[in-house]
Amino acid sequence: MINSKLFKNFTEQEFEQFLIESNSIINKYNKNSFVFSPGDVCDKIYVLKSGKLSLEKTDINGKNTVVNIFKNHGEVMAEVYSYLNKISDFTLVCNTDCEILEIPVRFFDISISSTPIKNKIMTNLITILAEKAFFLNSKVRMLSSFSLRQKIATFLIQTEKENVSNTGMTRQQMADFLATTRPSLSRELLSMEDSGLIELNGSEIKIKNREELENLL
Repeated sequence: MINSKLFKNFTEQEFEQFLIESNSIINKYNKNSFVFSPGDVCDKIYVLKSGKLSLEKTDINGKNTVVNIFKNHGEVMAEVYSYLNKISDFTLVCNTDCEILEIPVRFFDISISSTPIKNKIMTNLITILAEKAFFLNSKVRMLSSFSLRQKIATFLIQTEKENVSNTGMTRQQMADFLATTRPSLSRELLSMEDSGLIELNGSEIKIKNREELENLL
């Protein structure tokens, strides 16, 4: 777990001390179970040990939107709502069996006590919150793009590593994330592949012409 951004620069001994100080536990969840649902008070910060989850929101018409996907060891979840002690209006769904470290949010209350471990983790948490703000700003910019092709291009540029975007999203989840329909997304992806911009391989999308994609932004 010390590979998580939340535990950056932690030693194994410091991590063990953190578990004692914070009263954190590792919980196991079955596939399709909910970690939290709309109406739940967020009082824990979650760190993914294993598995894959999706953060989803359902509107009043029943339309489901995937807000984020978590599949990497050490990813931090629900930090904003939990730190602010807000009521959730999202559902965190386990797409597979999962193991999750659950940290009581009261541990982060510096008015209660301050220790070297707490000071260290608070510094890391501030960085994570700043990155989350940047991510949300990027998504707003993506969704405000004029065309679906521009949205896809922005999404691919933001999620690629070595010219390959592999978020683990299904086509339906990607469509929800981009606020479009699955048929429209599939048609546009095939059109972009025919144009030589990308190459499709399941959930993996390879960027073939980065310059042309960037020209769309």
